[in-house]
Amino acid sequence: MTMLSDDEVQRLRAEFPALERYAYFATNGLGLLSHRVAQALHERIDDLTRKAIVSTIFRNAPVVSETRSRVARLLGCDAEEVAFSRNTSEGLLWVASSLPWRAGDEVLVAQGEYPANVLPWMGQAARGVVTRLLPQRDRRITPRLVADAWSARTRLLAVSFVQYNSGFRADLRALAEVVHARGGLLCCDAIQGLGALRLDVRATDIDSVAAGTHKWLLGVQGLGIFYCRRALLAQLDASHTATGSLVVDADPGDPDAPCDRTLVDEARRFEEGTRNYLGIAALNESLKLIEEIGIERIEARIGELTDYLVHEVTRRGCRVESPRGAGEWSGIVLFAPPAGGPPATQLVAAMHSQRITINAREGCIHMGVHFYNTRDDIDRVLAVLDGGVSQPGVNQQ
Repeated sequence: MTMLSDDEVQRLRAEFPALERYAYFATNGLGLLSHRVAQALHERIDDLTRKAIVSTIFRNAPVVSETRSRVARLLGCDAEEVAFSRNTSEGLLWVASSLPWRAGDEVLVAQGEYPANVLPWMGQAARGVVTRLLPQRDRRITPRLVADAWSARTRLLAVSFVQYNSGFRADLRALAEVVHARGGLLCCDAIQGLGALRLDVRATDIDSVAAGTHKWLLGVQGLGIFYCRRALLAQLDASHTATGSLVVDADPGDPDAPCDRTLVDEARRFEEGTRNYLGIAALNESLKLIEEIGIERIEARIGELTDYLVHEVTRRGCRVESPRGAGEWSGIVLFAPPAGGPPATQLVAAMHSQRITINAREGCIHMGVHFYNTRDDIDRVLAVLDGGVSQPGVNQQ
């Protein structure tokens, strides 16, 4: 594998108009849209405006099939194990609400998880399911913690691939070994890692994955992807079914005609009805870009940039909260400003005035670093740290 060259990075940056104006470190909140994604959206909207249903009939099915295959390649699974959802939460809800729970069954969820990976499980309380919060240790979720917390009633571990606050990357393979040895299931919220880091569902042996496409995958809001292992799909009930779940599309043209209600034996049975075709077309283009670069090279680029960032802020007296051990790091870096200096909120406000898009969280500076960032971008952050809040600037808008 070869690292991305400076020339390649500059060509890639030219794909993203926002980078002409901002040093962008908020991909963990919302990824940037590329020219090619915008063009795909413009073309389809224009086509719909001019041709309406004629465009829909002839263009939707091919792009859905192509995009589903691209998602499967990214995850290392079969296309039949992939469904399109509205967001991360919906994919998690599909599993939570479709499993045949028994009263007293338990779900383990790491304390500090984003609510999208907590509330779907807590919502099963009416069915007698108990959600237990698993305390993290040093901002980590380890196999030992899971093993120690597992009980005879525990059936599932819900965990993020990458923690949204600290950026800790879970060892999914090791967690799966612990969970499966006890007869349980591993359900993964992957929104903060997918598109930035390698995730092979076969190699990690996880049972399901849910992720929105609007962060590191660089797609649009309102679309998510869902992976469901075939063996798990067989356990899930058919409560989330409608016309889009059938082997043969139902045609309401003749209300008296018999309808074949045979459900498709694939993850797409959860798609129920009309899909977000615009979002899927956008994702198809963003995945083309990710494929062209290579997810291994993207991960290596992020590792190189975050290593530089961590080294430089540490040298300035900042306290890095993000785990940075081998296999633990991600594109999210959380660090506290030097003691005795301006608080994170003031520093972030100063950065905003310099058109540095960045966030504060937990009294720290919270950064999302993707392949399109550069050391020069990071140096702009460091310059504000060095100068406190007195940097002259312009409005971020």
